[in-house]
Amino acid sequence: MQKLLLFLCLQSILMIIPATMSACDCLMVHPVTSHVKTSEYILVVKTMDYEREEFQPASGVRATVAVLEVLKGNVSVGQEMRFDADNPSNCSFRFEKDKVYLVFAFKKKDHFEVFHCSFSGDRQLVEKQYRQLKKYIRRKGTSA
Repeated sequence: MQKLLLFLCLQSILMIIPATMSACDCLMVHPVTSHVKTSEYILVVKTMDYEREEFQPASGVRATVAVLEVLKGNVSVGQEMRFDADNPSNCSFRFEKDKVYLVFAFKKKDHFEVFHCSFSGDRQLVEKQYRQLKKYIRRKGTSA
C-alpha cells in the first residue's frame, strides 16, 4: 500500500513538471522587479560577437555586446562590454550573434556575467517582464 501511495505521489509530481523542463530551468516565482536591488546592471544589449567552442557548455557564453539601453548601472548606450563565465556550464547564459537581450548582470574582475534565474533572455521573449521592469524603475528609480 505504501509503495502504491509513493508511486501515485511521484506520478502526480511528474504530471505537474513540464516535459521540456531541464536541470537548468528556473521556476520564476518572484516578480521581475525583485531582481532590481540585487542586479548591479540591467541592460538591453545586442550581441556583436561571440565565441563558438568545441566544448559545448562554453559555446556562446563568451560574448562582446553593445549596450542599447541602460535600465540600471553605470554604463553608456553604445558602450561595448565583454561577457564571460568563470565556470561555464550547461546552465550558463548563451548569446547568439545579432540577437538583442535583456540582461541582469554583475561585474567580475575584467568581465561581466549574467545572473542565472533572473529573467535575462531574448528581448522579444521577455517583453512582458521588460515592460513591468521599465514601469517599476520609472516609478521607483534605479536605486529601488
